Amino acid sequence: MLPASRVLSAIAIGIGLALLVGAGLAPRYLHIDSRLPLDVEHTTFRLADEQTGHQLQLHWDLLEPADAESVAVRVGSSLVRETEPGEPTELVDADVWAFDLDRITGQALSTAQLSHTLVTPATHVDIAGQWLKFPVDAKKTSYDVFDPTLRESAPAAFQEVVTVDGIELYRYRQVIDPVNVATKYADQRNTKRELVPAPEEQEENLAAETAVGQADEGTVMVPGRQLFLHHAATRDYFVHPRTGMIVDWHEEIDDFYATADGERVEDAVVYQARLDADDVDKLIAQAESFADADTVTTIRYIVLAVGAVITVVALVGGFGSFRRRREAQ
Repeated sequence: MLPASRVLSAIAIGIGLALLVGAGLAPRYLHIDSRLPLDVEHTTFRLADEQTGHQLQLHWDLLEPADAESVAVRVGSSLVRETEPGEPTELVDADVWAFDLDRITGQALSTAQLSHTLVTPATHVDIAGQWLKFPVDAKKTSYDVFDPTLRESAPAAFQEVVTVDGIELYRYRQVIDPVNVATKYADQRNTKRELVPAPEEQEENLAAETAVGQADEGTVMVPGRQLFLHHAATRDYFVHPRTGMIVDWHEEIDDFYATADGERVEDAVVYQARLDADDVDKLIAQAESFADADTVTTIRYIVLAVGAVITVVALVGGFGSFRRRREAQ
């Protein structure tokens, strides 16, 4: 029968080897980076401008199929405007996007299906660069970020490091100068006719027949110049660098109708909106809860060291006592 010391040494060697093997193989089977978790809770960006009454909401759901690298997402985007307190809220625009998202880089892995008008087929749009999140371990550089109005990306350049409640965030700024949206893709919302007062000699006939509309009593309006939707934007993204999660978002939009030469004629959507402070706190706390690769790596090295020490001590103790016994005989 083996002595108790040999049995204990064998058990200790087994534990030590198990720790060594487990820590060594952990990177193969465990995701120790800060990739997007599949159970992430706060996935709504709600930007509001109290002065104009505009509110932009961008909500995204994580769906199947999903694996270690990617996940299907559905993004619902809506822009509403409250004209007067107690009055019905005006729906300005609403879209639904669906595509596959890389959980690490934050980039789209498939062409997005865009549904924006009832009883019309979905539009296919290529999403280049970032949109819902930035890459894990974001750098102090420039990233292309998707603009849903233009349906293309524009650079967002690193500006500074800001600290919120002791947490360092990276601020990136995207500036888009006015662009004629109609030159990017065809859509009924991208063009309209200017309404102008009818010539005096035609006013009586038009009023009696089929006038387009009236601005003031007795003034008949008729279609004038062709106008095109122009889009300009300035956005500040505040990013949690370890996870790449956007935790604050400021957006200034200036959409207007202009002639083909760029002469501004009529405002379309103009606002300056940002996330509510409470939402920012929730998004920061959520990002901080993501797995930390440095912490996990440190724990892994500690487990390796402990396993190595236990194994060595058990080997020395077990074989040492066995050797002393044999010498004593």
